[in-house]
Order: sequence, then structure tokens, then C-alpha cells
Amino acid sequence: MWTAVLDTSGADFEFIGVILGRRSELKRVLQGLPEKRIHMRDFSRRRRSRVARAFLRSASYYRSVSLVSVRTRMREVLAELRLKMRFVPSTKLRNMCYKALAQILISIINQYVGHLNVEVVADAEFKPLQSVFRGIKLLRAEIEPLISLADVLAWLDNNVAKGAWTLSKKYEHLVTRLDVKDCLRMLVGLG
Repeated sequence: MWTAVLDTSGADFEFIGVILGRRSELKRVLQGLPEKRIHMRDFSRRRRSRVARAFLRSASYYRSVSLVSVRTRMREVLAELRLKMRFVPSTKLRNMCYKALAQILISIINQYVGHLNVEVVADAEFKPLQSVFRGIKLLRAEIEPLISLADVLAWLDNNVAKGAWTLSKKYEHLVTRLDVKDCLRMLVGLG
């Protein structure tokens, strides 16, 4: 069975780690990590670096595992929407962005997997997107350890974007980095 695992890093879904692959191979990637319960925010800088390197090394062994890092810039899109639609409640604008973001994520998953017969597992932070994602399982990392993989990926992209982390040439090709701000803007009617 194909599985897509999602987690986010940063406010307003700024970075989303999407890991796609066969469930059995994703479990093997997880087994290659020095920690079994991972929440990067809770670790020291040194421990995060060790986990990130182990994650990249472990993921590089499996051809069917795809690592996609999505940068949304949703905060900027929301600010632009607020300027354009001053009298629309913020919750309505935010829900427009959530719906558009869910459509983008579904498209990304379909692009990599090629069909809709995929199990999507996401952290509970994705609850606002659940109405668009039919059949999505929203779980905590304690219940579904595979979410830890997406947590590492989202953390990695957040830190690469800040300049606090550099992907070595050996692993640069593993992570597909997507900036979906323009697509998000288009789907919410900004152009």
C-alpha cells in the first residue's frame, strides 16, 4: 500500500513535509533513525542534526520513497487577501486558503503516486484541511510513528530556507523543494 505522510513546520503551514512511498519501506526508513519518537522541536540542536543526517541517509536507500518539501508562504497570501477583502471575516479567508492548500497537496500526492488509492496520514495540525482530504487519517506521532519522518523533512526545509542548515551535495537530489505561493494565490482568486 502507498502511503503519504504529512507534517508541518512553522506558523500557518509555512513548510510541509510530504513523504510518499510504500508503507513497508517507510517503516524501514524509520528504523534507520537513532530515535523512535521524533519531534524535532523538542530536541537539542545537536540531536536534531544527528536525526536529520540519519533520516537522509536512511531515505536514500529506497527508490520508491519520495521526499517533497512544500513551502506555502500562506501568511503572505492571507495578508494579501485581507488587503483585498477587508470586510470578509479572517476565518473565512483562512478557510479559503486551507481549501486551496489541500487541493495543492492532493495534486502533489497524485503527481508522485499516480492514483488516488493512497493512505494519507497527517499530524493533527492538519485538521483544518480535513474537509477537502476525504479519508485522511489525522494522528499524533505517538499513535503513528511514520509522522516523525515528515516532521524531520519539514524541519529540514524550514532550516534550509533560513540558512541554518545546508543539504550536502550527496543528499540534495533526494528532496524536491516546491514553493506553491503562486498556485495558492491563484486558487484563492488573487491572480
